[in-house]
Amino acid sequence: MQRMSRAVDRGAACAGMDTEDFFPISGHATRARMEAADALAVCEACQVRARCLALAVLTPAGRYGIWGGLVEGEIRQLRAALAAEGVAG
Repeated sequence: MQRMSRAVDRGAACAGMDTEDFFPISGHATRARMEAADALAVCEACQVRARCLALAVLTPAGRYGIWGGLVEGEIRQLRAALAAEGVAG
């Protein structure tokens, strides 16, 4: 997985796992979620999930792969919604 900030990486359930599982091939959110079901299951129970998602939304790190339990398309949608509300840009 792309390098996380130390604050997220330290407690991440995915730390040390095979990164390939966190980068589904499909660009379609529904298909990507199916391809990455095992990785998303890891995110479900992760204690730093919210910090991981914030990192993905607020930095370029989240352009690719799964972050905070969301796939790329979902992160793009969240970024757009936050930008529309003036929260992130």
